[in-house]
Amino acid sequence: MEFRRRTFPHLVDYLQLLHACGYAHTDIHQDNLVMRGNQVVAIDYGSLSPLYKPCIYRGNVVCASDRVLRKLRNGESLFPVFPADDLHSLVRCVFMLLVPQVGRFYFEESLRFA
Repeated sequence: MEFRRRTFPHLVDYLQLLHACGYAHTDIHQDNLVMRGNQVVAIDYGSLSPLYKPCIYRGNVVCASDRVLRKLRNGESLFPVFPADDLHSLVRCVFMLLVPQVGRFYFEESLRFA
């Protein structure tokens, strides 16, 4: 319960700040979220991409948005990313952390059918 109350709003604020600077993280997943003090922070900025501009997608697909998964499934690797893609990834990631037994199955299925 405490995890939900503290984590999600903080990470949404982080994404808003990152997006206001014109970038998308594009690689939000469980391994890129760590505790620092009492806050969960995102790490690994190697896949940082400019918003709205075509770029090669280098993020992890486990928590990728449906839009990104469709692009990759269609063989596209160069396409623009949007703030909604990061938010979608964050929601999937938090769900998988809170309900791991259901989350992993659900998102493996979405990878197959996206």
